[in-house]
Amino acid sequence: MKENIIDENGPGALAEGIPTAQQIQAPCKPAEPAARSVIKLGVDIHSRLYVVVAQHGHGTSKPARRFLPGEFAPWVESLLRAGHAVHVVYEAGGFGFGLCRRLKAAGAHCVVIAPRKLDEARTGVKTDPRDALTLCQRLSRYLDGNTDELAVIRVPSEEEERARHFARQRQQLVAHRKRLEAQGAPQFPQPRSPFGRDSGGTNPATCPANCSNS
Repeated sequence: MKENIIDENGPGALAEGIPTAQQIQAPCKPAEPAARSVIKLGVDIHSRLYVVVAQHGHGTSKPARRFLPGEFAPWVESLLRAGHAVHVVYEAGGFGFGLCRRLKAAGAHCVVIAPRKLDEARTGVKTDPRDALTLCQRLSRYLDGNTDELAVIRVPSEEEERARHFARQRQQLVAHRKRLEAQGAPQFPQPRSPFGRDSGGTNPATCPANCSNS
């Protein structure tokens, strides 16, 4: 006697690889978006080279990387397009605040800090990768709530920065002119009377022979 096995989901539901009625009618759940990872970047900036140390979340800091000035911002923008939250810190210097404004416009979080000694271990040895690592570590502690780690300064607008630049140039020109005047003073002494300080009298040591007969 043949025994028929009937599944409650319908005939053929037991066949391998064939979905059941409930599986067909069940709505598909959208995939959950991946959590955004936080990337912290400590940047030691020089006129020709940027040295960068990155830390993903609270993981171990990555080895230092070197970028040309024109390469760093596009790299950060690529991280942002990949869905990462990027935090950047660097010290203020003579190169201005254009980099910070560009990174903020792209969606990164950027802070500029007042220059300070970065040799936390007091080794007396200064290297760019070590400075970038210290900046990255301090940024991580700053984001964790320790606001004393970074002396954040206000980033001026382009107009404010331009006005500061002109004022700084004027001060430098005035100081340079004063230095030139000070250097030229000993070479061009003021003329003095041949008769000494008192122009009304005569100095026998410098008076011509006929002065005494006058």
